[in-house]
Amino acid sequence: MQTIFISYCWKDGTVYAEDLEAELANRFDVKRDKSSLKCNENIDNFMRKIADCDNVVIVLTEEYLRSKNCMKEVAYLSKQPEWDSKCVVLVIYDDIYSLKAQEDILSYWDKQKVSMEEELKNTCSTFLCKEEYESVSDVCNMLEKFLSEVKHRNNPSQIRIVSEIIRLSERNRKHETETVLGMSKNIQAIIESKENTTLSELEHETGFSKEVIDRLIGNLKDRSIAILDSQGHIHTENRKKEMIDSYLKSLGKKSINELSISQYAELQSKIGGSL
Repeated sequence: MQTIFISYCWKDGTVYAEDLEAELANRFDVKRDKSSLKCNENIDNFMRKIADCDNVVIVLTEEYLRSKNCMKEVAYLSKQPEWDSKCVVLVIYDDIYSLKAQEDILSYWDKQKVSMEEELKNTCSTFLCKEEYESVSDVCNMLEKFLSEVKHRNNPSQIRIVSEIIRLSERNRKHETETVLGMSKNIQAIIESKENTTLSELEHETGFSKEVIDRLIGNLKDRSIAILDSQGHIHTENRKKEMIDSYLKSLGKKSINELSISQYAELQSKIGGSL
C-alpha cells in the first residue's frame, strides 16, 4: 500500500485534512502530524519520513502560508528530487492566485526574517535563535518560487482532489526511486572513504541541498550505516565501535555496563546515537 502525507495547518485546515484522510484511508497508508506523529518523536526526523512518502498533499489555506511549521515542511520537501512528481496542492485559499495576496505573504515572511535578525543580535540564546532564523530564511528563499509554481499549476479542485491523488499514485516511480537511491549510494561512498566528514562538506562535495543531505543521512542512520556525533562529524558504524572502545579505555572500563548514568549519557552524546 502506498503512503500519502497530508500537510495542513491546524488552525484552518483540519476539516479538509480529516475529510481527505477518511476518503483515502482505504487505498493509502495516510499520514499526517496529528494522527502519525508519535509522542516525543523528533519533528525533524518526522519530516524525513514525510519526504520518503510516496505522495504528498498540501492543503493550502491562508493560515498555512503564515505557519512556520507548515512552511518549514514545504521548504524541506520542495528541495527533494521527487518534489514535482509526488506533490499535489489543494488550494483552499483562492486569493493566493492574486498578485496582492502573494505580495502580502512575501512581505509577511520578510518581516519575520527582519524581526529574527534583530532578535539574533540581542538574545543570549544564540543557538536556539539561530535555528529559528535559519528556518525563516529557508522559507523566504523558497517562497517566491513556490507561490509561482502554485499559480501556474493546474491545481485540482476539492471535488477532483481524490481522483487526482489516485492518478498521481499510478505514475511510474522507477526514475524517482533510482534517483534517490543513487544519491544515497553517493553519500554512503563518501562517508566510507572519508571519515569525519560533516554535513556542510557533503553539501559542498555533492552539490545536494542541505535538506536532501539531511534526509539521506537520516535514512542511513536508521539503517545503522552512518552516525552523526556531537561534533557534527559523520562516521560509519565501524567508526562508532572504535569511538566506544576508545571512550571505555580512557575510563579504564571494559564494558558499557560498567558506565555510570552520566558516563553513558556522555558516550551517547559523543557518538550521536543509541548504543
